[in-house]
Amino acid sequence: MVLGIVMLIPSQSRTLLGSELIVIGVVIGGILSTLNRPSQRTDKQPRVGWLATRLLPSIVIPVLVAVAGISLIAASGGGLYWIAPAILFALIAGLANSWVLLVEILR
Repeated sequence: MVLGIVMLIPSQSRTLLGSELIVIGVVIGGILSTLNRPSQRTDKQPRVGWLATRLLPSIVIPVLVAVAGISLIAASGGGLYWIAPAILFALIAGLANSWVLLVEILR
C-alpha cells in the first residue's frame, strides 16, 4: 500500500522516487526483522520452517524494493519492474502465514 501511494505522487523525479523506494526498503526491512526475530520459546519451530516463513520474506521483500530504487536511480537494471516480484512474494508469504495461523490455531 505504501509503495502504491509513493509511486502515485505526480511530478516527482526518477531520483526522488528511487530514493523513496530505498528508504521504504530499509524501513520495512528493519520493521520486519524486528517483528520476526526468533522467540525464546522452549518448543522451537523447525529451522527450515522458520527460514521459509519468517526470515526469507523479511529479507527478500525489502531487498527487492531497494533494488527497484537503486536501479531506478541508475536508469538501468529494471527499475520499477522489481516491485512486481516484491509484491507477489509479500502476497504469497502473507497467504502462507495466514494458512498456518488458520490450521494451527486449534493446537
